[in-house]
Amino acid sequence: MATPSTPKRKRPAESSNGEEDGNPSPRKTRAPRGTPTKAEERKAVAAAKAERKEAWALWCSQNVWEPNPAYRQRVGSIEMHRTDAMKYYCLTAEEMATLPYFSFENDNHEQAPPGKSYAVAGLEKLAHRKFAMLNIGHPPDASSATEAQFLRDGKNLFDDHINKLNERSKSPRRKKTWRVIRVPIQRLP
Repeated sequence: MATPSTPKRKRPAESSNGEEDGNPSPRKTRAPRGTPTKAEERKAVAAAKAERKEAWALWCSQNVWEPNPAYRQRVGSIEMHRTDAMKYYCLTAEEMATLPYFSFENDNHEQAPPGKSYAVAGLEKLAHRKFAMLNIGHPPDASSATEAQFLRDGKNLFDDHINKLNERSKSPRRKKTWRVIRVPIQRLP
């Protein structure tokens, strides 16, 4: 017993321009939307982020600190060494180059390059500026009041970032700081 089969239909021949025998293509084209798609929104956000990142890199390159061998931290100020500061404040070498530092000899390793010590107040201000510029945009140009608000917003963003990192980590981040003290000079006879 043979099973009945459906007869196969022949497809109409297509012309070279994608039309079937003079009829327009059955595929419908969508009219442009009034609102952007998710992909377009992501591209716009990425472009804005890249622009803010470029502005931050430009700011860092324009504000490089010229090393001064006579520079010293104030007595009583709190300082932090370079690697600890870079790790805690999420800063790069280019960003650290904008801050004044005190250079010291590394007594533990003779062939190591000299260490660098930075004031914590300057590190915090730089980190707050970085987070504000990368998340909000360009700093205000007008008055110091708007600059202060800009840095406060950056502080809030930085604190949120550190809190998120501490929540994910088993051991929370700690600042390794030292207080600058005056050491009396001992004169040899």
